Order: sequence, then C-alpha cells, then structure tokens
Amino acid sequence: MKRKDILAAVADLASDDTARRQASIALLESIPQGFLEDHPLPKKNVAPYIPKLAQLLESDVPLVIKKWCAQLIGESGIQSPELLNTLIHALEINDDVVLVSAIWPIAEYREKAISAVDALVRHTAHSNRDVRWRAVWALKAIRPAGKEYAELFAKLFGDVDYLVRGYAVLGFIAVARPSPWAIAQLQRAAQDEDEMPRLHAQRALEQWASEGLG
Repeated sequence: MKRKDILAAVADLASDDTARRQASIALLESIPQGFLEDHPLPKKNVAPYIPKLAQLLESDVPLVIKKWCAQLIGESGIQSPELLNTLIHALEINDDVVLVSAIWPIAEYREKAISAVDALVRHTAHSNRDVRWRAVWALKAIRPAGKEYAELFAKLFGDVDYLVRGYAVLGFIAVARPSPWAIAQLQRAAQDEDEMPRLHAQRALEQWASEGLG
C-alpha cells in the first residue's frame, strides 16, 4: 500500500464514474489499520476533492461511500463551517460505521463544533459502544457550558463501557464547577473498577483539594 495509490483512490471516489468509485472503495477498504495515521494525506493533494466528498456524504449513495467521505474529510485536516455542517448532518444517518467516521472529525473542531452538541448528546445513549464513547469524547473536546452537561457526564459514570466512563470523567472535569455536588460525583468515579475513569477522577479530586476548591 502506497500513499499515491490512496490519493488515486480519493480522486476516483470523487469522480462521477460509478466503476471508478467502486474500485476506489475496494482499495480504501483494504487500507491497513493505522496506515493513514502513520502516512497522513498531503492536504494540498486532497483539497480539490473535499467539496465533492462533502456533496456525496449528503447524497443518496451507498453507506460505504458515505463512510469514506466522512473519513477522508477528517483525514484531510481541512475545516470550514460548511464541512462541519455536512458532518453534523451525517450524525442523522442510521449506520454505526458512518457515525463513527463522522464523529471524530467533528471533535477536531473543538469549541467551534458547539452546534453539534445536541446530536452528540443523543448518541451518548447509542447501543453501539464505539459510537457511544466517541460521542462522549467529542463532547469532552467541545466542552459545552452549563450544569446540564455536567449532569450528563456524571450520569455516564455508570455506563457499562470503561471508555465511556473515562471520557465522561474527563468531560465532567472540563465543564463542572467545583462544588460539594461535583466532588461527590468525582468521589463516585474515583471508586471505578477501571483505571482510566478512576485515575482521572482521583487526580481531579487531589487538584481541587490542593487549590481549596469545592
């Protein structure tokens, strides 16, 4: 697998030729896990195709095409209000793989993705843990203000998945104001059976105590 092959597949995916698109999907689906992290796509090479990928993401095309459109928009590192809106619209698609591919680039917008919060909150109750923990992780990155979000993160301390609980603790620390109630929630998380939520909660409690907060 070479980067030039992937760039050619991106061009084929963005084309109007059905056969080229199908061939591109076959190649993209064969990319080894982690390859794009280790071999980032040059922004200047993929930029010309991003508008077409965004258009396809909102079009009536097979779900596997939507998945790769969202994935490649994220891999490109290119951001704009229009692309963000396209990714947020993708959160309404009833397909777990598309949702996973759309959530992570939304999180990269951080506070600028505040308009995605309502849709992400819904997905914190998703039945698929891969969707659920990414939704919580994205909310942690966006850091929406308001006690209702601290309460949401605290509620997720009881999720069955340790990543959901871990990112819920980090989200809680980011948005909750120190108070007796907040300390009680972190004390609960500090007893978690898994290391990720437990350690983050314990460290936050120690820091708050050292600063005389709560």
